[in-house]
This record gives sequence, structure tokens and C-alpha cells, in this order.
Amino acid sequence: MHKKFRVKTKGRIQAIIENRAKDAMIKSKSKTFASRAEAEAWAENMLVVMERQYQQAKGQVNELSDTQLKRVVFRNQQPKLDAKSSVKDVINAYLGYTNLMPLPASSTTQDALRTICKYQLANYPLCFVGYETLEHYCKERNVTCSSSTTRIEISSLKRAIRELREMNKFSKATDSEQLEAQFESSYATLKKNGLIADSKSRNRRIKDRNELRRLLSSAKEFSSRNKSGIRYDYLILLYIETTLRASELLSLRWEDIEFNRHRFTIAVGKNVRPGSNGTREAPRIVPLTKRAHRILKTLKGDGESTGLVFNITTKYLTTLFPRIKAHTGITGLQLRDLRREGVSRMVEKGFSVLQIAAFTGHRDINMIVKIYNAAQAVNIARR
Repeated sequence: MHKKFRVKTKGRIQAIIENRAKDAMIKSKSKTFASRAEAEAWAENMLVVMERQYQQAKGQVNELSDTQLKRVVFRNQQPKLDAKSSVKDVINAYLGYTNLMPLPASSTTQDALRTICKYQLANYPLCFVGYETLEHYCKERNVTCSSSTTRIEISSLKRAIRELREMNKFSKATDSEQLEAQFESSYATLKKNGLIADSKSRNRRIKDRNELRRLLSSAKEFSSRNKSGIRYDYLILLYIETTLRASELLSLRWEDIEFNRHRFTIAVGKNVRPGSNGTREAPRIVPLTKRAHRILKTLKGDGESTGLVFNITTKYLTTLFPRIKAHTGITGLQLRDLRREGVSRMVEKGFSVLQIAAFTGHRDINMIVKIYNAAQAVNIARR
């Protein structure tokens, strides 16, 4: 018995098990798959089955029971990646490994990789993925999304290859290094030619007190319709005042707040270090401003409170905010702009970049520096 593989149309992989014996008691078999990993797994299993069938036909072995055959055929196999592995194999391998980690890749990265799997690029072997292939993908994607979104997808694929190489998941180190260098070169050329681009920085702020009042009034009206009793107007104010990410604010628990010390801890977040056994230790400590302290005290009331401060999901909030905004007729304002608004207000109050970073939790302070410089320019122009 002999196995081989062929690249078919649209990048699909055909696995073939040939019986080269002259008697040909067992016929050759083949099957086509979307990825090389699936083709290799099927070929390995089928090779065992056909060899057993051949031996049984010649009377050399006793017939295996169904249980024994399943043990042989369906054993766990994790073949290493190589230059012939498809893009889809790489993505599936990366998603499988990263989701076992205490801190897996972000949902943005994982969603970007799953998006690539829906396109023809996913079926190509890595050795065939050069500038022309990526250019075709970018042009196809840019019809329905922005070039910055496409950049995130290509960058996520580049990251997957790099981290799999670092985890020694490629059969040959030289192959993975060459592939990574090829992606780096193609990525730079795509950016130079404008097929991918960095996200445009937003500068939308709340225009005046009247706009904020209208927004909070609409949020309060939506709160009255909700049976859960969540105060969306207070949520928006805290979003601005704390400058937390939405996921961090909505994971905040009453047990995490130290009112006497004017601070709270973020146990779940983007820049929280992983601990042992999949736990997260060393939570980020965030100062509590006077206004945020007052709002949280009002929400808490006199009694003891436990659990989440706002018992809703991030997805629900991102869906709800456009409705709150539309109800007031406000245009151009996005949920993420509220965080930038909070940072801008801190700059105007005289906070330094490092002090603001203590609130926002940014490891890379470039974003804060950009907002700081923009706000300072406005302040200078007013003088």
C-alpha cells in the first residue's frame, strides 16, 4: 500500500491510497478534502484499514472486532505543519492551541482568522501564499469591508504563523522561518500599495453638555423599559469617568470595589496577567475618581450588594447603544468614543500620560499620547 497527495482545483487536497500489488485484491481508494490535515488523517486511517483487509484476504490475520478496529483507525493524530499545509490547517491548529491557553488570543483575532476560512485563500498551501495570493484576497475583501479590517485579518494570520513556529508546531524550522519572512515582506508591500491600512483614529467627542444630557435622558428612558433595573445612564457616565474597556466595566463586581480606599480591581481584562492552573492573578488596580465613587455609591444604596454591578453582556451593550443614540437623533457617536472622551477630559484636568495609563490600563501609551497631544493643541489654540 502506498499513499500520496495531489493538489486539486481551488486548492483542495486529494488523498490517494494505491495498492501496487499485482494481485490487486484490494482496490485503490481516494478522497478529496478542503485541507491537507484532513487528507493526511484520512489517508493514515485508511492505510491501516486497507492493509488489514489485504492481510485478511490472504488469510494471514484473524478478523478484528469492531472495537479493535476503531482503536486502530481512530487513534488521536496531530501531524505537524509544514510548507504544504493549507492556510486553513494553520488557522485550525492555532485556534486549537490558543484556546487551551490561560490567556487565549482575543476574540478579534479569532474572528479574523475564521473569516479567512470562508475565502479561497484558506485552501491554498502555505508555500503558494505569496504577494499575488494575498493581493487577490485583499481586493476581494475590500469590496465588502474597509482596508483596516483586511489588515487585521492578514496580521492575525501572520501572528498565527509566528506563534506556531515559536511553539515548534512546524516539522521544519527553516520552512516556518521562510514562510514568516515571506509574509512579512508581502505584508509590507500590501500596506505600501494601500491594500491594507491602519485603522483611522477617531476624534469624535461629546459636543456639549446638551448632547450629553440628551444621551443620558435617552439611556434613562431605556432603563425604565428594562425589567432588570439596570441604569444605562449611570453605565454611560461610568464608561466616561473610569475610561475602562466595555468588557472590563461589565465584569466589575461589587466585591472588587474598595470604597474606603477609593479604588477597585479589574480581575478580568485585556492586560491582566495569567496565573497558574488557568487562573488570573495580580489584577489591575484602578483609582476611583470622586464622581465615579459617587455614582457607584448611588447604585449600591445602603444595603449590601454582591455580584456584577451591571449584569449585561458586552454584545448586548454594543447592540443597545446605537438604539439609545438613534432615539435622540445624535449622529457620528460610537460607544468606543466615550472612552476617548474620558481620556480627553483627564488631559484637560491636568493628568499626566502615566497617570491616565493607570486608569486605562494601556501597556502601549501611544494612543494616550495621541489624545494628549490633540487635547494640548486645542488648549494652546484657545490661549
